[in-house]
Amino acid sequence: MKRLVFASDSFKGTLTSHETAQLLSDAAREVLGDCHCESLMMADGGEGTVDAVLDSVGGTKAFVDVCDPLMRQRKSYYALVDAETAVIEMAAASGLTLLAA
Repeated sequence: MKRLVFASDSFKGTLTSHETAQLLSDAAREVLGDCHCESLMMADGGEGTVDAVLDSVGGTKAFVDVCDPLMRQRKSYYALVDAETAVIEMAAASGLTLLAA
């Protein structure tokens, strides 16, 4: 049996890392038939970083009120990995995907 590992970053504003890995796994099974697919969420420090960290090491997503790039109030989040470690993803509060073209 073929074994495949998919480790993809997100596609800004369109697909999350998880969605990308799922599409790749589905395509591999369609083309190769019986294969075992593993997925690793990846991020480069921007969009999707909190989700990738939580998927890899666990923790919880904490929701907070923030201001977006145009100073509008919105809900955002960060990861609480443990009592001493938090991961803040600036893109979740003020990333390009929050702005219209």
